[in-house]
Amino acid sequence: MSRPILTLLSATLLTGGLGSLYAFSILLEPLQQQLQADRAEVSAVFSLAAAAFTVSMCLTPLVYRWARPAFLAGGAFLLAAAGLLVASEVGTLPAVWIGFGILFGLANGVGYSVGIQAVNVAWTSHRGLTTGLVVAMYAGGAVLAAPLLRMGVAHLGPLGTLRAMAGFFFVAAAVSSLLMAMSHVSIGPAASAGADPAMETRHRVFWLLWLVLALGAAAGLMVIGHAAGVVARVGGTSMLAMLGTASVATGNMAGRVCAGWLTDRIAVRWILLSILMPAALGLFLLAAVPEPTVAVFSMTLMGLAYGATAGTVPAAVGLYYGAGRIGAQFGKIFTAWGLAGLTAPYFAGVLFDVTGNYGMAVLAAAICALLAALAGAALPPPRIEVRSA
Repeated sequence: MSRPILTLLSATLLTGGLGSLYAFSILLEPLQQQLQADRAEVSAVFSLAAAAFTVSMCLTPLVYRWARPAFLAGGAFLLAAAGLLVASEVGTLPAVWIGFGILFGLANGVGYSVGIQAVNVAWTSHRGLTTGLVVAMYAGGAVLAAPLLRMGVAHLGPLGTLRAMAGFFFVAAAVSSLLMAMSHVSIGPAASAGADPAMETRHRVFWLLWLVLALGAAAGLMVIGHAAGVVARVGGTSMLAMLGTASVATGNMAGRVCAGWLTDRIAVRWILLSILMPAALGLFLLAAVPEPTVAVFSMTLMGLAYGATAGTVPAAVGLYYGAGRIGAQFGKIFTAWGLAGLTAPYFAGVLFDVTGNYGMAVLAAAICALLAALAGAALPPPRIEVRSA
């Protein structure tokens, strides 16, 4: 098996396994009952994880110089396992905050950063596609984990489920580390060669990509976080509400892969404009015509756009800054996602509480998507073009 393939397998195992973080909603109510806590107190676990994820994305590239990828890959899973064991064995709310929220969140940042960096260094062609696959597996991990977590809660309880997840991560640590070691990929200073935008455009590129991710993620998370509620409020049946939620998740995964593949072929700005603009128009349509079928259609478009943004931005960083710098630069740009993740779903909820419906929240998401499309369209052409062989 070729070394790039081994790197890709290790990276997708990393993001797919750690992506189970996004199935936390399955554990929310069972943990609330187990810990006898308020819903807000248990919900804070995911907020802590999102914050820790963002911090870890910024800090992980600092250790590329001395830590081998195999060590970091295995370490990410071991840190996740340790966090879940702390949460499950102590079994108190503060322990869950620390173990699941902080330690598991930090592990996600390490794995996500290393996975993206490793495939960009290992693959000299098809970088966009492989980056798209790695980030798509993060979304896919939540989809795969959801039914398993439901089964775990039914048979083991919420704390027992966390304990079982820790066991899986211990095994995954060995497999991912072995695959990465066999690939012989290096992500240290020797891999840092590559193009860098000229000084006069460097800050412009950074802030435009930051805005694209912040605004695109805000639009997507406002929809994703309230998908079932939006459909129900415009008169949709429970079946349509479930379809709307599933279509957002499916669109998210498909958008990540497709956008990564497209970055190998066409300019980043055209990808962002062509996917975010229809999503914005779809949300404007929903705000004007609040009908169930329109809701499902517009949320599917937004799911695609959210996934495409998540797949395009890291691939674009590789094009503008060079494959060796993707971890460091994307880690800084990823703070945009952290800000959106902490504020956008809450802001949509506030708008719902004030107005009694999701009309203003949908309109706000549409404006965010429109501004993200315009920010993407303003990107200059990269100094290097990576095209598939």
